[in-house]
Amino acid sequence: MNDEILTTAEAAAAMRVHERTVLRMIARGDLRGVKVGKGYRIRADELPTAPRPRPNPPKRRYRPSGSIGRIVADMEAAS
Repeated sequence: MNDEILTTAEAAAAMRVHERTVLRMIARGDLRGVKVGKGYRIRADELPTAPRPRPNPPKRRYRPSGSIGRIVADMEAAS
């Protein structure tokens, strides 16, 4: 059994998530943490073992702005 105690920042780095996500997981009850002073401490063996998949970023479509944007919009509307 691993007796290592982690801060929220260390737990976030181990889980590859933002520290705020760790705090949300504690608040929801998905992760056990103990309040120590102003922060939380998490046992290393309490961390989820499966790596968290990274979401794909949304695809952005280039839309010109200004007068060119209006011309392109007019052309798209005409077709």
